[in-house]
Amino acid sequence: MRIHTTSCQRGATGQLPYLQRSLLPQPNICERDTDQAAKRKQGGNVLYQMMYEDFNTLPLIKSVREDTIENVLKCLEENYNEYRVNENGEFNKKIEIIDKQTQSTPLFYVTSRKNDNESVEICKLLTEQFAICNPTAKDLMKQTCLFYAAREGHINLCNFLIEKGCNPNDADNFGQTCLFYASREGKTECVETLIKKGANPNLLDLNKQTCLFYACRDGRYETVKCLLENGVNPGIKDAQRRTALTFAKGNGHNNIINLLKNAGNVIKPLNDSSAQPQNAKTPQAQQAGTQKSEPISGVNTVTDPNSTGNVPRKKYKLQYRPLEEEDPQLWLDAPLIKIKEFERKFPEIALWPKNISVPTSEVNNSTDPFNKQWYTLANQIIQSLSKYEGGHIFEKLVDAKKQNCPDYYDVIKNPMSFSCVKTKLKKGQYISPVDFIKDVQLIFYNCSLYNTSGSLVAITGKNIETYFNNQLIVTGYNNLVLKEKTINERLQKVEEENIKWAQEQHNDENKKEEQANPNE
Repeated sequence: MRIHTTSCQRGATGQLPYLQRSLLPQPNICERDTDQAAKRKQGGNVLYQMMYEDFNTLPLIKSVREDTIENVLKCLEENYNEYRVNENGEFNKKIEIIDKQTQSTPLFYVTSRKNDNESVEICKLLTEQFAICNPTAKDLMKQTCLFYAAREGHINLCNFLIEKGCNPNDADNFGQTCLFYASREGKTECVETLIKKGANPNLLDLNKQTCLFYACRDGRYETVKCLLENGVNPGIKDAQRRTALTFAKGNGHNNIINLLKNAGNVIKPLNDSSAQPQNAKTPQAQQAGTQKSEPISGVNTVTDPNSTGNVPRKKYKLQYRPLEEEDPQLWLDAPLIKIKEFERKFPEIALWPKNISVPTSEVNNSTDPFNKQWYTLANQIIQSLSKYEGGHIFEKLVDAKKQNCPDYYDVIKNPMSFSCVKTKLKKGQYISPVDFIKDVQLIFYNCSLYNTSGSLVAITGKNIETYFNNQLIVTGYNNLVLKEKTINERLQKVEEENIKWAQEQHNDENKKEEQANPNE
């Protein structure tokens, strides 16, 4: 889930040693910023938000995460009885308790409980018996608590939250829905439940990937099988022209590879446009496009079954200028979409002697000429962050036992650190310049999630984050992000032209067959 942090300085009590507290955190109370027509009124009271700086120190937060249902109710009665809802569903006051740093509510913490049914009952307390939480509230990542429930595989809780108004197709800042998180974690029953409740398995995130990509990458066989049975399209290609099969092969998940091949959408002949779905790949094209690092620059040769003589159709290693006007000196290896365009526009040239083979090699993302530009800057930036004052705090992942913070991984499920970013850069694992930014931003976002705003760790994190955002500008990294966006948009237009052309060819072939066999 996207709620990870990287560093903590908590003691065994769960409090930060840098800030001694003698009083419970005090909230800032403000009228909710909504249109007057949308403001919920009951007994003459407007909906207010109770914003806490030190959210994790609230007794209610500890209670909803750890206590029995009876003790949670007791905590609510002692501290929030004025917001109690009567038997008729009426209340005198209604308020939303919110973490000022992350915009999360107590409901987000309920999802971390191990018992699904207990989570549902506590959510009912917070939303039905006490008017203190909005079940559809979103945090800074634009995620509702449904995302968190899906990640944990809490089926009953997911059903409850959807009934309370959470949309299973809402996307977060990464363009991902709750189905992505359930799929990534291999929560197959939850995946099936979400789809039955209306979750669309073919929605694309910012990388143009579906939830199937992540299930394949992480080896979630049963989840992949469930998604295929529920209509996910295995032939969808992401922004780098890869399919889910690419990730299954790249990570050696042979059982998933066989499952995808038997799905029927990725084994049609490449040049048989009449039988091929628009996003399908042939076994040859799969082999060419499923190297561990993308995008592909070389593609295996493919013989056209309709060709005769010694001059079959081939795939080529071509180069093109993606930014002809903006950066005329930039030449990139052509992805499959540009190769198809070349064959479409120059069919006579797109023929090679039969005995000539096209070499293919595994390509690291960082060696692509364009990628090399932002990889170089990314390495410079991450090194400068490590050297920045206090940067050592975020260098390595937290050792909860050694650093005496036993609750750390109760809150943090997928931590990130500078060293993790450096490793991914070294291995060429980043596909897009935006991916690097996201990982670094997660470090600082998660720092503010776990640590109180007045602590040394939180202040240091904010300072380094400000420096990081400035480096993105002064180094020109943000300009490369815009360039990549332009490249992808232009490739998408070419893909649309290819599809249109293929359809026209298919229609022409059908007409010729009808004319040749008028009696059939």
